[in-house]
Amino acid sequence: MRNEALDATLAAAGGKATYAGAGLTGLGWFISSEFFGLAGLAIGVIGLLINWFYKAKADKRLDQEHALRMDHLSRGRRTHVDLGELGAEE
Repeated sequence: MRNEALDATLAAAGGKATYAGAGLTGLGWFISSEFFGLAGLAIGVIGLLINWFYKAKADKRLDQEHALRMDHLSRGRRTHVDLGELGAEE
């Protein structure tokens, strides 16, 4: 549970960094400064990569949860149980 909260926080920070980079790029264009334009582009790309990494990590976790639930269902058991009961690693 703690890892999920950390991942969600970092993914949100990555999204915000993407917007900050885009804003800084716009500011650089507005004041015609190459530094701000390049810095904004770099921050935007870094934010995008952070966001992509943590979204992919969340998708992998959800795929594992789905596989566990489908396995549980194929055995004729309830699927609305805690993941610990399904055999997921904490």
